[in-house]
Amino acid sequence: MKKLLTAVLMGLALATPLAGFAAPDEAQKQLVQHAQEAKQKLAAAQAASGADRQKLMQEHMKLMDQMMGQMMDEHHMMMMRGPGK
Repeated sequence: MKKLLTAVLMGLALATPLAGFAAPDEAQKQLVQHAQEAKQKLAAAQAASGADRQKLMQEHMKLMDQMMGQMMDEHHMMMMRGPGK
């Protein structure tokens, strides 16, 4: 699970290379918010047990799926633009 979170965060870092030069756009803000929510759900799941743990893990995975989908959409959009555009 930590590998998946690390991969998503690395993807965020690669998907936003100009974040240091410009204010984050709405999509970047949403990705960061989803990442924070997913991290909180994972921490809560680690502290919980039984049915609560399973519920929190399902919520965590839904957030991760949303983040990955959004990242893939942005990647495809950037690839369609082509280099230097």
